[in-house]
Amino acid sequence: IVSSLAFLTFGGACSGLILNNYSTNDQLISLSRFAIAISLISSYPLLFVGLRDGLFDLLRLEESSINNINHTRYRYVLSTIGLLGIITALAFKITDLTFVASMSGAVLGTSLIFIYPTLMFRAAVRNDPTKQWERRLCSVIASLGVAIGIVGAKMAIEKTFIK
Repeated sequence: IVSSLAFLTFGGACSGLILNNYSTNDQLISLSRFAIAISLISSYPLLFVGLRDGLFDLLRLEESSINNINHTRYRYVLSTIGLLGIITALAFKITDLTFVASMSGAVLGTSLIFIYPTLMFRAAVRNDPTKQWERRLCSVIASLGVAIGIVGAKMAIEKTFIK
């Protein structure tokens, strides 16, 4: 709704970040920019810890024992520095917020709508022989979600990087 109203206000010259369309002398918009900056700065550590821990889970790196706490701390420090370096390099390269929104919509949106629910349903009825048809249908829907995600990601990459 907000994006639609901004587009109706500014037309085709509307910037991807709506606040950039307003004057830098507008005090209320400056306060809004400051509030968004505080929100981003405050939420980044929470999101980053989730990313790092999720990566450890994905790579199946288990927690070290109490006797090996220095190894665990060393692994957390190295992974934090490495991930921050990768994220910073991507932030320097990707300056267009519409690419981030497009890519997250293509990948995360299709995952949430098509892939995760069907995988959860398949796991829930795994041992029920009367649900074979539904399980096959879920496979088709999940495959369709993967295809839509790939097409969306390809379009976002082409629109941003291939002129």
